[in-house]
Amino acid sequence: MLRYSSYQSIYDQSAKDLEITQSKFSQAIHHIKSYSVNKLLGVLFVFLLGFTSAFTVFAGSPEQPVGERNVIVQSGDSLWNIATNHKPAGMDTREYVKAIAKYNGIQGPDIQYGDVIALPLY
Repeated sequence: MLRYSSYQSIYDQSAKDLEITQSKFSQAIHHIKSYSVNKLLGVLFVFLLGFTSAFTVFAGSPEQPVGERNVIVQSGDSLWNIATNHKPAGMDTREYVKAIAKYNGIQGPDIQYGDVIALPLY
């Protein structure tokens, strides 16, 4: 038979100590989970932002023209001047110059006095 000894287990903890340990452990797990969720949401946000930016860049070309307006080139006119004076509201002048050149098959910046240029209407 076993008799009384002075042995004391190292695993004996009071209920309060056990509760504190479990509380700290659950807080740590919650912090890790919330950090992971926040990190995942951040990555998802950056991915969606990049996707929408790429979509905007590639879909940013002007839509098909709905009509055209003819302009006779006057002395001193350039594609830039014509585009600046006749471009649609909110459209970049550079884009409209490119659209005019493409619409008329113009290869360079040279236009001649008396030429008739069709301006695409958007």
